[in-house]
Amino acid sequence: MFSVAYERSLKNEEQKIKLDNNSEYPLIKREFILSAYSLLQIEVRDNCISSVDYEPWKQYLSLLFEKRGKKCKVTYSEIKKWVREPDATMMREFLAYCTHLGVLHCENRSNSLESRVYYFPILFQQNVGVTSSVGHPT
Repeated sequence: MFSVAYERSLKNEEQKIKLDNNSEYPLIKREFILSAYSLLQIEVRDNCISSVDYEPWKQYLSLLFEKRGKKCKVTYSEIKKWVREPDATMMREFLAYCTHLGVLHCENRSNSLESRVYYFPILFQQNVGVTSSVGHPT
C-alpha cells in the first residue's frame, strides 16, 4: 500500500495532505489500498505458481487461478473440468498439494473426493480492485 501511496505522492508533491470530504487522507484512500492489495495478490499468486516444480501441476495451478473468476468456492468436478486430469489419483494429489500450498481449503474432507467443496482463502479471491492483464491494478 505504501508503495502505491508513495508513487502517487511523487506525482503530486505540491498537494497538501489534509482530510478530504470523505474523511480520507489523499495518500491513503480506498482505491490505493485496493490497488496495493491487488499487487500483493498478483505477487503471491505468481510466487505460488513459480514455486511448483512439476510442470503439469504448474499449468493446473495457472488454470485454477484463471478459471476461478469471482468464485470463492469450487467443487471437485469444476476443478477436474478446468484442469482435465483424467487420473483420479493425480487429481487427489494435486488438490492435496493446493491445500498444503494454501491455495485451496477443503471444508468437507471426510466426504468422498467427488463430493468435496474447496474454498479460496481471501488472499486468492478476486479483489474488487480488479487487475488488468499486464498485472497492474486498473
